[in-house]
Amino acid sequence: MSLRPQSRSGRVHPDVVSEDVKPSLKPSRSLKRTGSAVTGAADTSSDVGSWSRSASIRRSYVRVLSRQARTVEEEEAKRLNVPEEEHTAWLAERVRLEGRQNGFALLRFYCYMLLPVAYTTALFFGVFASLSYAIPNLLCNKVAKENSAAAFGMVECINNDTTREGGYSVRVGAKLFWLLFWMVEQGWVCIFAPLCAWAMCSSKAFTRREMWLVGGVAVFAMGTLCVLSPRFGYSINHLSVIMVSIWSSFIAMIISAHAIRRYTGSKQAGTRWFFFLLCTGQSMTFYTFLLPMAITARANDALNGMGLTIVRLIVHPAIWAAVLTWFRFIVRNLGYVPEMSTAIFMSYPVVYASMYGRFLLLSLDNVGSVVIMNLIFACFDLASKLTDRATDGLLLKLMFGERGRDVITASRDSDDRRMSETFTVLAYEMASIFAASAIFSFGGVALTPGVRPDHTSIWTNALAQAATTLVFTFLGMAMEGKFHDFEWSKSFISSRQAWRKMLIVYTLIALCTGGKLCTDLIALFCPVYYPNEDMILLEQCDKPSVFQAIQFSTADRFKIVGSYFNITASDNVNFA
Repeated sequence: MSLRPQSRSGRVHPDVVSEDVKPSLKPSRSLKRTGSAVTGAADTSSDVGSWSRSASIRRSYVRVLSRQARTVEEEEAKRLNVPEEEHTAWLAERVRLEGRQNGFALLRFYCYMLLPVAYTTALFFGVFASLSYAIPNLLCNKVAKENSAAAFGMVECINNDTTREGGYSVRVGAKLFWLLFWMVEQGWVCIFAPLCAWAMCSSKAFTRREMWLVGGVAVFAMGTLCVLSPRFGYSINHLSVIMVSIWSSFIAMIISAHAIRRYTGSKQAGTRWFFFLLCTGQSMTFYTFLLPMAITARANDALNGMGLTIVRLIVHPAIWAAVLTWFRFIVRNLGYVPEMSTAIFMSYPVVYASMYGRFLLLSLDNVGSVVIMNLIFACFDLASKLTDRATDGLLLKLMFGERGRDVITASRDSDDRRMSETFTVLAYEMASIFAASAIFSFGGVALTPGVRPDHTSIWTNALAQAATTLVFTFLGMAMEGKFHDFEWSKSFISSRQAWRKMLIVYTLIALCTGGKLCTDLIALFCPVYYPNEDMILLEQCDKPSVFQAIQFSTADRFKIVGSYFNITASDNVNFA
């Protein structure tokens, strides 16, 4: 029995002839012809004779090894034939080494990804800090003192309503600032939808005439406000100004939908684009009307003080989860979008969801509650990332089946979209943490009436939330990379032109959308002037809350249901 070199997979070395396998007694036709040609024998009727001839020819083709070569092969076979315990230890060490290498590589990439995140955070913090301090202390200081503790607060000053007489009406600098501010906001509302379409589909999706038309509509909206406000004293909330803004943005959305339809070649894609922008605008309008009625000084007097908690834990996540799902559905049907350009499009809902969510979280007056709820949200987000490879895994399974979902989520395009969403959420979560903290600190928001804000507690909360967000985002990326085979660095931005485009758009979003959000959040509070200390604090307005209306409208119904199930009452006992 000769020594046969054999690998761990069980395959025999091809140069070694096995002696255990008995060859077939019936030779093939080619061996018959070859055997007859070599030996010169024509008798092939005997099976034993034909086998001897084929075996002799087979031995002539066997590679003859020298003693040194055979010794080398034997040593190689001994080296491969390691014990199972030793091989298991080697494999475990190899896995640990590769895990450390991949972990350090992901950490380097994560630090590189934090550079644009830090830029976005700094922009939002600068905008919110400057406006939060300037509005109650500089721009609307006289209005805040005159309308101290009034229900309308500083809304007239922020909206540039000059129809009423007051000390602020003669301040030309404040009126000019708010006029320019709202002119920029009017133009931004008109160009945002075409800007998103241009970012994802490139400028080739638009004709020159359409680009000029979008610019003309934006200039018309800005010019109308520039004429109506100084001439007639119309504020930004005047019906004429609102209608101009609505119709201008409506025309801009139609143009952008036409560009999307031309780029994708699908009329249905353009229709989806148009209607989902309308529905997203309705979500913004819902928040514009809901929050001023929810965040009031009487909010804790109804529903056992659980009204705002229900909004934080149920209403807010449900609304924005539905909006983000629709956004992802639209992006998924646009085709391939290179260089993370979908991050610009996803900024629209993510910035509102993050900012309102962090603001509602920071409105809690208990530091421990803020930290615990932040950890709970982070753990839920981490668990959702481990469940499915795609964010909409369950929805895709219901629509296309399990195999269809796996095919859709296994593509490189799906990985690119996931990278864009992860980056966008991280950027705006970090920006929202410091921007909302800037409102409470620089704006002088008093959670307790008459008490100055605790700046140390505010920024300790901010740092704790930022650390939690950074750590859990890194853990989520590491686990998704390990269990779902995401290669994050291959989906990140690589070209300088894409970097330039994204930084420009993110700067505009921070200046325009961030400024609008800051004024909306500050307008939720009423300025209260304390002459003894010569300070202005922003406090929750003393007006009825929407939760009181809910409790009042359902009180009788709950009472009826409760009395029906109260079987111990004397009225329900049958004495017969």
